[in-house]
Amino acid sequence: MGRGSNPLAAAFEDQICDHQIIAWSPKTVLPKLRRLLEETRPSILGFWASDGFVSNVDTTTCIRLLGQEVLPAVREMGKELGLWSPFEANSPVGISQPAPAVHPNGA
Repeated sequence: MGRGSNPLAAAFEDQICDHQIIAWSPKTVLPKLRRLLEETRPSILGFWASDGFVSNVDTTTCIRLLGQEVLPAVREMGKELGLWSPFEANSPVGISQPAPAVHPNGA
């Protein structure tokens, strides 16, 4: 049982090299995430805590590091770069929405 492999997907190592997957320790992922934020300037960024055959201990460690080290650092990077969440930007969800408001900190 379980998921079958995707014959069209690149090898894991190739996905790491191409930054399709950003993984390992907070020390190694944070510079890569900063580059991603600088180059793409997203207002929403999603994280996948574990996938595949990962032990419960490793999954728990991953989630802990993500919450204690990675996400707080990414939030600070977003502030430094002037990135807004959709809520801060008051992003319209339809054509009839008014223009976005000015960011609270004036950025």
